[in-house]
Amino acid sequence: MERLIYQIAQHQEKLTQMGGTVRFDLPEGSIMICPKGHVSNDYQTADCSFRTTTTVLQSLINGHIDPMSAVITGKLKFAGNIMVALKLKELFS
Repeated sequence: MERLIYQIAQHQEKLTQMGGTVRFDLPEGSIMICPKGHVSNDYQTADCSFRTTTTVLQSLINGHIDPMSAVITGKLKFAGNIMVALKLKELFS
């Protein structure tokens, strides 16, 4: 989990452009991205939340899976603000 947090934090410039809070809900816990780019394993209410597995999140971070394809195939599920959700593709590109 710490490795994923570190990898997401490496996208600092893009994190601040997400336009809201984002939470990834994984079987092992949650990863929270705040609008100022802070990444942590806190569980808080978010503007947009994604539910997936650690393997899928790692593939998204590495650019091996397109976020839209992951949503269409059911590997990534989201709830909340769709405008924030659509920025996920830009985050890991």
